[in-house]
Parts: sequence; C-alpha cells; structure tokens
Amino acid sequence: MKISIVISIVCFLLLFISLVSAIPQLPMILSGEVIVDSDPAKKGTIISARVNGKEMNNYVVVKDGYYTLSVIAKEGEIIDIYVNNKRSASAIFSTGAVESLTLNSKSFPAVYMIALISLIVIGGYFIAKFFAKNKKRIVR
Repeated sequence: MKISIVISIVCFLLLFISLVSAIPQLPMILSGEVIVDSDPAKKGTIISARVNGKEMNNYVVVKDGYYTLSVIAKEGEIIDIYVNNKRSASAIFSTGAVESLTLNSKSFPAVYMIALISLIVIGGYFIAKFFAKNKKRIVR
C-alpha cells in the first residue's frame, strides 16, 4: 500500500514537471510609430528585431507609420530593432512585456548622393584630361 502511494506521488510529480516545462514562453510585444526621414514609414518598410545579431522576427509595415512586433528571447537580453536594415532602437527583453517604442530612421540623404556623383564625374573629367594631355609621355 505504501509503495503504491509513493509511486503514485512520483508519477504525479513527473507528470506535473513535464506539463510545466511544456508551457511556451510569452513573447515581448514592441509597437509604436515608425518614422523615416521625418515622415511616417510607408507600407512595405521592414522592421526587424535581432538578438546578438540573429534576426528573431520581422514585420512589414501595412499601415503607414505603425508597427507591431513580437519577440522571444532570454530574460534581460538586448533586442536591437532595425528599420530597413538600419539600427533604430534597442529594448531589454522581458517576458510578457508590452513596450511602446517610436522608431526613427534616416535613409541616405539625396544631397550626399548628388555630392558623391558630382565628385565621380568631376574626377573622371580631370583624369581624362590628364591622360589626353600626357598621352605622348605615357605611351613611350
């Protein structure tokens, strides 16, 4: 009789432990506004969450300027949030937490692109002029 009670208790404890370990971890929910170049992010903008460089989840903006992202990580790990592959913000993971974050991102400014193209064109012009002027010396 005593042995059957002990066996029953041990079986119950093992069953209880297996059930408790099978409960899935709650994610952390991150949501808020997404701003790119001072304007609400357009539909199709990609928001991603990375922990230690590994992408944990991503979200494609479907309503201009807003996102919602769920992330599962270890308690206390740092979540880096990217907007179109550019780091925008960070959060510390907390199981079941809901955090509101506004993400701000800047794309490569058109002014810099114009300046870079201008330098390439001007540089190419002077290189071509140099070779045209010194063609006889270079050929020898």
